[in-house]
Amino acid sequence: MDWSFLNLILIYLIFWVFQHIGTHLTIRNYIFGTSTFGMSIGALILLSHLLNGQMMIISLWLMKQYGIWASFLYAILSALGIGWIGRLARKIRTDMDHSETLIDLLTKRLSSKGTLFILGFLLIGSIQFFLLQGIWIGSIMEKLFSVPYGLTVAIFFLAASVLAGLGGFDAIRKMSILQMTFVLFVAMFLPISIFLRKGIDTTFQELQHIPHLLAPLKWEDSTVFSIILIITFFSWITDISLWQRFFSIKPAKISSSFNLAAFSWFSLSMAFVTLNLFTATEGFAINIFSLPAYLVAKKHHLILLLFMLSVFSVLMMTWMTRLQAFTSLFLVIRGRYSKHSRDIIQEGYFFSLGIGFFMFLFSLLFKQEEIDTIHFMIVWNMVIGISLFVVLFTLYFLKIIKIVKNEQSLAKKSQKE
Repeated sequence: MDWSFLNLILIYLIFWVFQHIGTHLTIRNYIFGTSTFGMSIGALILLSHLLNGQMMIISLWLMKQYGIWASFLYAILSALGIGWIGRLARKIRTDMDHSETLIDLLTKRLSSKGTLFILGFLLIGSIQFFLLQGIWIGSIMEKLFSVPYGLTVAIFFLAASVLAGLGGFDAIRKMSILQMTFVLFVAMFLPISIFLRKGIDTTFQELQHIPHLLAPLKWEDSTVFSIILIITFFSWITDISLWQRFFSIKPAKISSSFNLAAFSWFSLSMAFVTLNLFTATEGFAINIFSLPAYLVAKKHHLILLLFMLSVFSVLMMTWMTRLQAFTSLFLVIRGRYSKHSRDIIQEGYFFSLGIGFFMFLFSLLFKQEEIDTIHFMIVWNMVIGISLFVVLFTLYFLKIIKIVKNEQSLAKKSQKE
């Protein structure tokens, strides 16, 4: 087989993603790219941040514990929450139009120590995302395809660190557009392909033999459901990469971009639940391994390939967007103490590769079979969520001395200038 054509395509893709090779890349270009975006591109970029492994785990766990109506309600309320975050983002852009990064937003309210404290807090809250994305894909590949766990997570973290760390936001933008277009195609193609093979009526009749999946959501289950929903919102609100991205969308298009992303998120969530509902009628357990295990058993190789590529791309893009956001903040902080942008960007490369290396080492300590993922996420997000509420309450209402800049100090500073 002649590999020259494929090599040319690979080289073209590398230079398309890393267009800054051989040019002088500024810190601003690394963080924001070279242009702002409208509704459609903005929605795809936002969706690449909102769609992650946590959505897959929570949707399946709710369906397993409380039935399909719980997953359906979770998808609707989460989509409404995305729309609400969009309204909040538009207000922030309107009130602080000259802000370009989360650093600018924080420094308007906090001192330098307070800003670093909040950034450190957000970094701690992101550890579970940095870890779990690689753990999930490594566990799936090891259990279903006998690929060594360490090899999978090594490739995952290395590829994500290189693409996000060296590529900057332009690389994230280009790959997120391709990734979400592919994921949306797979989300439409897979349910149609699978249900046409068996038929919707036959599937529904077999579903009658699993009554707990069709049971309505009980009132006594609302407490757990509410906690899960709050966890989802806290994970989005504390997602530093999501905050970073809406500064790159045109202010007039922020709300419409979030609304379109919310609709797409709901559609993808329901497609994922529907596929796993089908595997439940085939006697497979409801978990993250059920759908690929079913496709392996039925030898649907093309569908399996499309599904695994979409899952891998979703988990990797989630990891890349958050890593690029933290690398960008690192560059902004370093840029305050140095004027040599080229040297600072090189430090950012090592920063992103260092995070990838340490996450790889930590991921070797865990495996999907050895931890209860949903309990881990619940406890971790409750701690982060409650702590974040206390911090925000302190910052915006109590005005702690030496952390928050009060209005009088700002007035005195402006008078001196």
